[in-house]
Amino acid sequence: MTDWFARYIELAEFVAGWSNDESSKVGAVIYDPHTRSVLSIGCSGFPRGVKINVSSRDERSVSCKFSEHAERAAIFSAALHGLRTERLGIAVPFFPCPQCARAIVQSGIRELVCIEPVYTDLRSDEVICLTKAMFAEAGVNVIYLVRVAGCERACLQDE
Repeated sequence: MTDWFARYIELAEFVAGWSNDESSKVGAVIYDPHTRSVLSIGCSGFPRGVKINVSSRDERSVSCKFSEHAERAAIFSAALHGLRTERLGIAVPFFPCPQCARAIVQSGIRELVCIEPVYTDLRSDEVICLTKAMFAEAGVNVIYLVRVAGCERACLQDE
């Protein structure tokens, strides 16, 4: 399954390139852990139909209020197409924020593949710990991959 996890992350990173939010390009892939099929994708950016080229939305403090995170965009896209997300998996290159964690839990997703989070300061440490606790309590299986120096692909943490 290791190769599949890396492939989901690679696809999420590719989908991130489609983001219309220049300040934050993140992608997400929802997949079936049993069939390995990709069922939904999403990227960070403005919602469908919302104009991005409005000068009053150029500032980061304003644009982030319009922009959706990749995890929720993938979940919303699945809902739009009538897809049940219960017992599915989601892959994202970054560890989810608490808001996205709530959406993952509430949508019934039970597996998360992401790159191991890096603790950069006390605030991010607190947010990561909060999110990890939420996933643990809700029964979401978190699978961490790490970047290996000199290697293009992400690998399981214990490799």
